[in-house]
Amino acid sequence: MSRLLRTVLFLLLTALAGQAVAQTALRLSAPFDPGLLSRDELRTLQAALAVEGSYDALLDGAWGRGSQSALEDWVRTSSAGGTPTWRDVRALVRRFQAEHDVNGWTPVRHPDSRLSHLRPDRLLRQSADGDETRFVSEDGGLAIVTRRGGLRPTDLHEAFLADAAQGAQPYRVREEDRIITSARMRGGRHVYVRSDRELGIWITHILLSDEANRGRLGLIASSFRRGPMEDVDPANDPVLGTLIAETGLPLPEVASPAPSNDGGDPLEALLAGVLERALDELTEREAEPRQPAAAPPPPDRPAPPRAASGFYVNTTDIVTSADIATRCDGVRIAGGRDVSLLTVDRDRGIAIFEGPGPMRRFLPLSARGTEAGAEVTTASRRPQGSGLQTFGGQVVAARGADRDGGWIEHDLGAPRAGELGAPLLDRDGAVLAIWLDDRRAATRAPSAGALARAFQVAGVPFLSGTGGLDASDRAGEAVVSLVCAR
Repeated sequence: MSRLLRTVLFLLLTALAGQAVAQTALRLSAPFDPGLLSRDELRTLQAALAVEGSYDALLDGAWGRGSQSALEDWVRTSSAGGTPTWRDVRALVRRFQAEHDVNGWTPVRHPDSRLSHLRPDRLLRQSADGDETRFVSEDGGLAIVTRRGGLRPTDLHEAFLADAAQGAQPYRVREEDRIITSARMRGGRHVYVRSDRELGIWITHILLSDEANRGRLGLIASSFRRGPMEDVDPANDPVLGTLIAETGLPLPEVASPAPSNDGGDPLEALLAGVLERALDELTEREAEPRQPAAAPPPPDRPAPPRAASGFYVNTTDIVTSADIATRCDGVRIAGGRDVSLLTVDRDRGIAIFEGPGPMRRFLPLSARGTEAGAEVTTASRRPQGSGLQTFGGQVVAARGADRDGGWIEHDLGAPRAGELGAPLLDRDGAVLAIWLDDRRAATRAPSAGALARAFQVAGVPFLSGTGGLDASDRAGEAVVSLVCAR
């Protein structure tokens, strides 16, 4: 038997054995156990629940009380109820597989920002007008409008809130670089508006749906993230794919929206009213010449500067979170000199600045393998104090930590003031990851492998190894506080 034939037979037997294990390991009548699924598969389940209207949180693959409650709610409304079983999960993912295939749910990444999300491309048709792009279903029941502009679109969000249905409880987020508004409107439509500030430009996504498409709107909204969004095709998941295929029955049918028969443009009908008025007002406001603003009265005490931590990765270059690069017109070292922006890596959420040098101490990237339970320490510096702030924790999980897009998950929690961009150090004092505030997964951080790839692309020299016996002294000098230049 040839070597090639032996290899092919081995791979075939391995695949069949894996399928048999998946089929026999799960009794359909057994209670659902999320511990038997990977994080990617759990994210697929969250997507399936979102399109059913049961789940309205982020697609992060973290199966907590909210995800379990969403599954229980769906089981309660779709069957006799009771404890969710694997049979219920099979029915759920079969429904989602049909929805995924018929309407072509695809990860979409915006080339001029870090934003990505899912979109049902087979359901929508695209049109563009200047700085505005529209994706609308044939019946006008689902629309995605994307706009770009230099002004903070607060008025646009307020216009939707003003048109919310009486008794509805809109969802609102107001942050420095992100605004989110979600509500049910008086006309019966549902709206989700998200504005993100990227490199000085506001990118706004307006999602509108009728009741029949409310779940699809929910899935798009839940999938938004700053970073790449993966596909959620159940057929690609080992366990869920086996659950779908083992029945041999055709997938459930997905009702396609009926074409509009009113002879008019469903897009124009959809954008009538509050949306059209709000967009017109915002467009006119952006077209007006900017007048110098009156100087505000001096505050009782100066507002604290927006700050982040960063660290020297060689004798001149400082690595930190992209957040401070996108929010500040200029950046400097607290109490020191200005730094020059070299590059912003939107994929990994980091920025690299050229700082004053040469710096005698800098941090190498960790060369250790990473696994759950490994010790991790954060080292940050706040602008108001000169001391190095450190505290420790553990790695909870690691995925591809030695590769380009790898990350680690830790139990340190979300960064506090001044800690964004701080290095996470292994027990040898080398950089294991960088601390970013993702908000969807605040305990997830780009790994040393991801940083190494970013440095290679940017042409930034770096070393891998250990921090050495003087790790604390090395970090004490290499970690700096960065603030917006006034």
